[in-house]
Amino acid sequence: MPTHTLTARSLTLTTPPATDIWRKPPTHNVFTSPHTLTTAVPLHIFRRARATLSFTPVLQYDQGGLLLALSRPSTPPGASAPTASDLAWAATAPSGGSGAVTADSAQKWIKAGVEFYEGAPRLSVVACDGWADWSVAPLPDAVASASAPVAATVELRREVGSSGVSLWVVALEKGAGAGEVRRRPLREICWVYGIGEEWEVRVGVYGARPAGKEDAGREDTGEELVVRFEDAEVEVEV
Repeated sequence: MPTHTLTARSLTLTTPPATDIWRKPPTHNVFTSPHTLTTAVPLHIFRRARATLSFTPVLQYDQGGLLLALSRPSTPPGASAPTASDLAWAATAPSGGSGAVTADSAQKWIKAGVEFYEGAPRLSVVACDGWADWSVAPLPDAVASASAPVAATVELRREVGSSGVSLWVVALEKGAGAGEVRRRPLREICWVYGIGEEWEVRVGVYGARPAGKEDAGREDTGEELVVRFEDAEVEVEV
C-alpha cells in the first residue's frame, strides 16, 4: 500500500521544570510537557513513527521521546475527515501554548524514549488507556550516572499478525555487522486498535522534567532540560 512520510531532520525542545505527561489514580492527570506534534489524522492510516533523541539527564525522571496522542474525531458532522495529504508538523507547543495538546484533549496517549530513573538512563514506555502504565528497560552502553549525555533511536509501528493488530515499541540499535541495525522489542500495546478506527492521532516528540524548581534550580543543573531530536519520521498510508 502506498505511504506518505513526513520528516524533520532536526528538532529541539527546551523543557522547564515541573513539566510532565502522566496520569495516576485517583485524580492526577498532567499533560504539560513541551511537544511538537503533527496535525491530526485518522488512526487507521498511521503506519509508524521514528526519531533519534539525545539529552544530558541530571534529575530523576528527566525524559524525552516519541509521543502519540489519541483523541475522538474533531471533524464537524458532514465535513470530510483529514487524510494523508493533510499530515503536517504543527507549531511547537510549550505548556499552555497555542496548539498544545492538553490533559483534556489527549484522551489516550503513548510516550516512548529515554528516562533517567534511580541513577541511570533507561529505555522507557508509558501507555495510557484509562491510567498510565510504565515500563523500563536497560539502555545499552549508557553511562549509569547523571550529567552524561545519552542517545537512543525509538520507533512506534503498527504490526498486523495472525491474531490481530497492535502497536509495537522498539529500540533500534547497532548490530554486529557494519551498517546492521537490530530491532529490540520493548513493548506490544494492543488496546490502541481496539478503541475504534474513527479515533484520530497526532504524532511527534516531547521532553519533560517533572522535578520542580526547587530541584532544578541547583547551581549544578540549571533549570531547563534540552532534548534534541534528529531524523524524525511519521509514516501514514495514502
